[in-house]
Amino acid sequence: MLCLCGKHTWDGPLLNGATSLAEISVLWVNVAACVYTFHQVNQIAGYILLPYLAWLSVASALNYVIWRDNPEKKEK
Repeated sequence: MLCLCGKHTWDGPLLNGATSLAEISVLWVNVAACVYTFHQVNQIAGYILLPYLAWLSVASALNYVIWRDNPEKKEK
């Protein structure tokens, strides 16, 4: 859940690289399941969700590249 106000706005657990990759992967699987299920009920409804699934794929790849290229600093 996103907190828009408060002390811990930008240092939450989902802003960790590996955790955010896991979270977006779970979201991708859920949207893919929705596409499949909606397509069985109404084909157009399933097709309408395909751009969102494509965007999640791009966002996942971008998230991975940023995480890979910015290793966490070791504290002394």
